[in-house]
Amino acid sequence: MGSSQIASIYSALAALAPTPGTDTVVRVQGYGSVTSQVHTDDLPMRKLQAFANESGTEFAFVALGKTVQATWTVVDRFLYRHATQGEGWEAFSDDLTSYSASYVGLLKANRALGLPQVHVVEARFVPGIFSVPEGAGNRIAGVDVILTIAEVIS
Repeated sequence: MGSSQIASIYSALAALAPTPGTDTVVRVQGYGSVTSQVHTDDLPMRKLQAFANESGTEFAFVALGKTVQATWTVVDRFLYRHATQGEGWEAFSDDLTSYSASYVGLLKANRALGLPQVHVVEARFVPGIFSVPEGAGNRIAGVDVILTIAEVIS
């Protein structure tokens, strides 16, 4: 029986380069390198979170035999910029929308992420103000991209 390509899936996601604008460079913390801290100089940043928030895995046999499907839920958190007190969504909503549209275009062009037996099933885009680290007063505007990815393992 084969083994999962989950590390390769995370690497392929990290290689995507969605951006809120053509002149914006977005840093990435990928699989195995995500930290709980964010420094202002790191923004904007993506954090590919394994087994955090809404991430997880479902596993099912495809038919009789040893072929299985793993359905991975991966959270790709985009942290754009600090949200200051009194600042409303209008200050960054256009940029978060542009980022989401950029991500949609990349997924449309790369549904299989360049990997055999892997495909993106769906993606949800959930904007928010995130406390980083969790529970801290450091509020950062961004968007969670919640991806459902199916992998067939035979």
